[in-house]
Amino acid sequence: SSDKESDIFSSLKVAIDEGLVNKEGSSYHFTHDQIQSVVFSLIPKDERDLLHLQIGTIILRNMPNNERGDFFFVAMNQLNRGKLVMEDDMKERVAELNLKAGREAISLSAFRNSASFFEAGISLLG
Repeated sequence: SSDKESDIFSSLKVAIDEGLVNKEGSSYHFTHDQIQSVVFSLIPKDERDLLHLQIGTIILRNMPNNERGDFFFVAMNQLNRGKLVMEDDMKERVAELNLKAGREAISLSAFRNSASFFEAGISLLG
């Protein structure tokens, strides 16, 4: 929802102001790996899968349709990490997207990544 996205951007601004996160263009990253680890550890385990699913969904929704490569792969990795909390109809759609991601990874000679996407897609269907 837009309220949730507004809350996220508000929180990102605070994190940037505090020096925890950097904004580069349209992307954000933690200023240090340790900060990322600590933040992740503060999220209750039972909420992490849903958070990954939400992050992947937001990335896909805001990505141009013809965009492939890094942003698409990040979105797919996030969605795959949220597979335990996916509805069945979404699992089928994400399995199709994993097929596309796997093919894209092959075209970039990223064979290990392609195998991961194919395996994730198969596990969603099984």
